Amino acid sequence: MIDKLRLQISSHAVKSAGHKLSLANRFEQDGQPTAQGIALKFDNGTEITYGSLRYDYPGLRLESVRGHLYLTVNPRRFANGGGANVGSLSKEEFIAIMERVQHHLETEAGFTFDLNGAKIVRLDVFTDVATRNPFMHYKPALEDLTLSRLSKVVYETGVQYSNSQFAMVIYDKLAELRSKQYGTFGLGDNLMRWELRYLTSLSVSKRLGFDTYALLIEHWQDVKDIFTRQIQDSLNAHHYTENTVGVANILDDLKAITAVSGEKDSFNELIKFYGIHKLVSLAGNLKSLEQVLIDHGFDAKARWRYRKFINLRLSAMVQNQDITYNEIREELIQYFPE
Repeated sequence: MIDKLRLQISSHAVKSAGHKLSLANRFEQDGQPTAQGIALKFDNGTEITYGSLRYDYPGLRLESVRGHLYLTVNPRRFANGGGANVGSLSKEEFIAIMERVQHHLETEAGFTFDLNGAKIVRLDVFTDVATRNPFMHYKPALEDLTLSRLSKVVYETGVQYSNSQFAMVIYDKLAELRSKQYGTFGLGDNLMRWELRYLTSLSVSKRLGFDTYALLIEHWQDVKDIFTRQIQDSLNAHHYTENTVGVANILDDLKAITAVSGEKDSFNELIKFYGIHKLVSLAGNLKSLEQVLIDHGFDAKARWRYRKFINLRLSAMVQNQDITYNEIREELIQYFPE
């Protein structure tokens, strides 16, 4: 379930001798400040302020930022020595790995800390779904999700909806693994990663209702339930009733957009407003949508250009043009049962 966990550590101790932390004494370079110092408490009772602290190991990083200590852990990568982060962990498996993280930092780095009281400042939650079809079958439909106050970024093998506090990322996990030179044997032919990223402590506390590691463990099932509901809501928001809007209503919208945007950009703006798949679904079929172009007065050249664009987008989504958005939605939502 958890892909990445970032904690702010408030209580710690460092071995006075033999620790393996990278500590920097300098606070400035060329007369300019480079960092806010970090006050470290040692097991001999002393407290010393350094310019910065850093410790790296596959799957974890301990560092100081602006006077605070942060621990970032990718549980799966830590557990397999830096390998691919594929497959969800149970609550018990996650706890065991975090105990190993504590033990590693104590024995290998000379650093001990209070895990339960650590504040969560980022939490990435995910699931990997073995789908019936390749990711590109679903991608155009996933590009048409409408999520409040989230900006969309589309890239070759995925789509991201995000703001400064939160992100929903959906992508082809096998393509990502191959791009990073990881093996994919045994993972099947199709694997979709659906990930929710709570990017700040405010996002964690506001959306999940807690802010410490101990409460994460206590509310483990709640986090899973919230994840499932978020995915279901994003898909249910686009459960369209086919053919109920119809050509006449779409034509009215096109005329209204033309009045604002002008003739040249009107159909492009209509596509942006609806999303290409929703537009075709609501019109009923491609022939009905082309009738909108005719009724609006587009000439043959313009109709050919828009028809070509629409067909390219739809053919990228599915080979079978009879498959509707709702059918894709129904397939996706079954992967996230209550």
